[in-house]
Amino acid sequence: MKKRHWLIFVILAIALLTINVFAEDGQLFRRDVSKTPDAETEKAAIYMMDFYVPAQAATGELTPVANYCLDEGLDDPWNDDGTCAGTDAYDVRDYAKPLISVYIDDIGAEAATPEGMDSIQGGISFGTFDAFVAVSLDDGTTWRNENLSRSQDLSSFTLANGHPYPGDVHNVVHQVAEDKVLAVWASKYCQSGFPLYSLSTPDNIATYSDYLADLEGSYGKNAMYLYDLFGVGGAQGSVNYTEQGFPEIGEIPYSCIWTARGKLLPGDDPMTPDFAEASHVVWTAPERLTSGVRDANLPAVDCAGGAGCALTWQEDPEGLRPGKGLGPGEGWSGAIANAKTDIWYSYITFADFDLVFPDGTDTENLPADGPVLIEDYEAAMGTEMDRPKPYVPMAIPVRLTDNDMCKASTGTNGSPEDPFCWIDFDSIDDWDYSNIITNLEGLTGPEEGADFCTTYEPWTNPGGTTLSICVTEDGRWMIGRVASTRVRMALKPYSPVGAVDMDGDGTVEKSAWLSLAAEETKALGITVEESEEYDPVDIGKDVFYYSFDFAKPYNLHMNTTLDADDPSPYVVQQGGMLNQPAKCSPYFITTDQTHPDISCPGPGEFYDTEFDPITGYEYYLTEIARRFALTSNNIANITDPALDGSGLASVLIYKQGIIWQGGPADIMLRRVVVQPFCTDTDGDGVVDNTDDCFDKTVDNPFAYENMECVNPDGTDGWVYPEDNTGQFPVNPYYLKGLCTAPAINISGSTAVSCDGADTNDGCAALFPVADDGTIPDSDGDFPKVREWRQLPYAGTSADDTFTGDPNDDNDLDDQSWENPFDVAKGHRGFLYGDMVLMMYAWSPNWKSNTVGNDHYNLYQRRSFDGGLTWTTYPDGEGVQALEYYYTETTGEFEDMLWTYAPGANEQARNLSLLTGNKVTVLDPRYSPPGGLKQYATIRTDWLDNNADLINFTSEDVLPYDDDAAIDPSKYYLVYETGDNTTVAEGEAIPLNLYYSRATDYGDTLEWFDYVNDPDDCDPDPITGEVDWETCVEPRWPWLENADDDLSGEASVVMNPGGTFVYNVWNQWKEEILPDGHELVYDSDMWYRRLLYLPDDTTLEVDPVASILYVNRTILSLAENDTLILVGSAKGFGADGDIEETVWLLKPLGSAAAPVVIGTDKVLEIQAQELVNKPGFAGQPGWAQITFMAKDKGGRWSSGAEVPVWIVDELHQAYMPFVMR
Repeated sequence: MKKRHWLIFVILAIALLTINVFAEDGQLFRRDVSKTPDAETEKAAIYMMDFYVPAQAATGELTPVANYCLDEGLDDPWNDDGTCAGTDAYDVRDYAKPLISVYIDDIGAEAATPEGMDSIQGGISFGTFDAFVAVSLDDGTTWRNENLSRSQDLSSFTLANGHPYPGDVHNVVHQVAEDKVLAVWASKYCQSGFPLYSLSTPDNIATYSDYLADLEGSYGKNAMYLYDLFGVGGAQGSVNYTEQGFPEIGEIPYSCIWTARGKLLPGDDPMTPDFAEASHVVWTAPERLTSGVRDANLPAVDCAGGAGCALTWQEDPEGLRPGKGLGPGEGWSGAIANAKTDIWYSYITFADFDLVFPDGTDTENLPADGPVLIEDYEAAMGTEMDRPKPYVPMAIPVRLTDNDMCKASTGTNGSPEDPFCWIDFDSIDDWDYSNIITNLEGLTGPEEGADFCTTYEPWTNPGGTTLSICVTEDGRWMIGRVASTRVRMALKPYSPVGAVDMDGDGTVEKSAWLSLAAEETKALGITVEESEEYDPVDIGKDVFYYSFDFAKPYNLHMNTTLDADDPSPYVVQQGGMLNQPAKCSPYFITTDQTHPDISCPGPGEFYDTEFDPITGYEYYLTEIARRFALTSNNIANITDPALDGSGLASVLIYKQGIIWQGGPADIMLRRVVVQPFCTDTDGDGVVDNTDDCFDKTVDNPFAYENMECVNPDGTDGWVYPEDNTGQFPVNPYYLKGLCTAPAINISGSTAVSCDGADTNDGCAALFPVADDGTIPDSDGDFPKVREWRQLPYAGTSADDTFTGDPNDDNDLDDQSWENPFDVAKGHRGFLYGDMVLMMYAWSPNWKSNTVGNDHYNLYQRRSFDGGLTWTTYPDGEGVQALEYYYTETTGEFEDMLWTYAPGANEQARNLSLLTGNKVTVLDPRYSPPGGLKQYATIRTDWLDNNADLINFTSEDVLPYDDDAAIDPSKYYLVYETGDNTTVAEGEAIPLNLYYSRATDYGDTLEWFDYVNDPDDCDPDPITGEVDWETCVEPRWPWLENADDDLSGEASVVMNPGGTFVYNVWNQWKEEILPDGHELVYDSDMWYRRLLYLPDDTTLEVDPVASILYVNRTILSLAENDTLILVGSAKGFGADGDIEETVWLLKPLGSAAAPVVIGTDKVLEIQAQELVNKPGFAGQPGWAQITFMAKDKGGRWSSGAEVPVWIVDELHQAYMPFVMR
């Protein structure tokens, strides 16, 4: 059995043993959702709908939820029927919020597959997985599963060796809004699914002309929406990894993107005859979007209520690259890509979402009365219900980014370019089903005024062939040297001016603003040196940001005022660069003498600009920016005075550093801020604040131009570089301008001491990076940072001797090289008005961390003024926070307890408090109240609107109090631990999951008392006795911590009131077989529901006491042995804080009353003192020791007991032992 890797917190354990144990109030409640332990399960995710349905079991039986049980320490807390044997935390509930989860399951693992294929490699799977959905309508009590993809036993591609490759699904994502679900997956199966691109052929245009005409005429779809103008279609390709040094992988076909639409319907499910349901979920037939002509990967999706859903993914024309990064998630993850890898896009409106073909009709045999809603289809089909085909397809994919190559002439084989290269999109509205083939066949060269081939320039490629490269109307060379990867996105609904009721349901449709960013590889782009010896220090990535109305790529947006700036569809875009141009470090690469290819005017100045040898355009050097993350305000919260709304629309987050992927890096933030919204305060129909006000019916609050760009001295950092060639108004590399001001360095820190120096500048000067950007391989070449601060801070500590950095008093505007040693990752966050929550994993020593000689901890930072300052909660009571710094002896640490007043500048707070180097923090997860969409309440209108179909009533008053209003003072965090002893060979193996609910806007978090295994408690090498101080430690409560189980990839969602949290994760066991292959077994997606009593609960429940640690139960009078006991207690409700604890002694058989022998949570007492208590009379014998606790309400717990035997002399037969 694998030993649990716990960590040691001696000082903190002592400090916190005198306070409450905080964790969820509920009894442990978890379920195995997938129930396929023999099949590897991955990609677990969960979302919650924002309305109630009658509580219903997976069987269809209407069953109230009666398992909200308090954790009272009962040996058997459950009755046989699953109800509470003890106290109910909440009354039985007749209604529940629908929970929707997805995952992939390797259900075909027993099938014969190519050798080496059945494994997970970073972000990609090679196996026989299918995509599944699981739905719970009874708060997670039961789950109903459905296979969405059904492709793992199918094949669309035969390998060169003659083996049919299985239709393996390697990723699935989903989103919910209203009563709708969109699931998206990437699969190796690229047949069927009626892809829209397949209609763009002469035969199919003729066959389906009536259908296309109806989509154009009745549903307003245009050529951009319906026809393949971007090269979507083609034959499925493959990549042979043997040629890249991976013969064990061999040939792998490219992947395709699939979608399926789900809808929660009221009423009975005709497919389940045993019960009459009140609601159920139905699904459309899967729809394939792509062909596999390029390798599709990393889908991302979001949905916005009242508007629809948008999805993106990346497509690599040469197949997924194995990756070369040093950091987590780089191998096989899609982080590194081949040139011409673009971000692709599609969307669907909710007006079209749930329309399907009636039975007996299809695209060739159109329904006389048009399509039907999916609920009407089900009513007509009854027990013959299947998965109907959507009538209005997802929009045909388009390229969002501009990475493809466009040539102004046909290739040597006479094949034309993809149509988008040569089309004048000003006239695209004239294209329809009647002329699409004629127009496409007529594209023998660029149309006059072609957007992306306005002119062309000759270029001789490295192979010696001269190509006519298209130049766009704004000057971009479509040369195909760049790759975009790893999108993160968010969709926010808004009500545009001119919105109409598109589907005739009586509700005016909304639109939505889409915000996203991707990493853009610049080493293969702007720099064009082909020599293998050329290895510039700036090899890496930039982050480019995009924001637009989600229908604008197809010019189907309702907000037509957007056309005033640009009437063309939003496709093949450059985006706006988020990261600042690189500044010269004073410690390396500063002059043209030390590095001839990269020169610098002086320390802290921007590097001299370079000139692209192909285009002649001037460009700035940049550091390596990657791993974009996004947090946005709901539009109503941006300027809401009740939320101190200063106009903060979003915070754009990314990671940036000076060395290649996986190197040292900081977390950078960019604020997107708008002016006050235009308001008509007196109701006269006239806007009162007309001076630069923000019109939320027209203007995009998340637009790139709203990104704040202010230098530390207050000057404007925006620049609009001129085109040095004189051909265009602005430099084509920076069409949207360039922010030269530093981003907010939220993880920036000042090194107080390191090996060899006692100042930050002194330490930075010791960082061993050569002038050419290379670094030593050995961790021993790097000094270790031992102590650090984050400036400015207003915390005080009795042990703080730091007097400040004379050269820098603010780390928030630091360059990444100012403290080049640290590394951060796992950056997440959310906004609620002007409150900003940021979390990330951080280590002070990057190089040591890469080989397991240091580790990550989880940190939190908060702002209450929109990200301008980072403080404790201004209206709180202040906080105390512990940090561990390092001694000169590796593995040893020094604690420092910080005290912060309310609203004081606060350093990042260490939330995990790991010490030693056995365990590290992997990716954190979070949920604000109401989930990522921050539902303000749980709606009841779905019940009201469908009352006649539901046929269910209850006396429950809705919404339930804890769902009625969002409580922004609460949020929820989870982190995953990993085995740090494995990082030198690869990534840390996931271990366990820990959680905390934050209250008081993050001032207060939960801590729990843990007891270590004896082997981890510094046992005496001779006696085996352990030091109790190393055996008890506080940590966040565990979400999952089974000894032999590995857990990771948690997905979480919290209800609006912060009283219920729903968690899913992947859980498995693994072992390495003699042949070196990894065996995964007992693998499933697990669910756990956490429960908290409301703040105003009137429930009175006795606290629960327990004894965590006993150092011995037999004591020798001759040796005067010391008995050490550690107790723990937990209270419930507003007055549940533990105010008093007591240890009672009663000799067995004595008539004397128990006597008090201690009042602290830790009892240390010697044998002689025990026998001198009443009832012993100085003689040995048996005794019972009881631990009890009293809460603030005056309630005493039941006693936790341990028997103790005191003997005259302890012989060998009486060996001491540890009991937990």
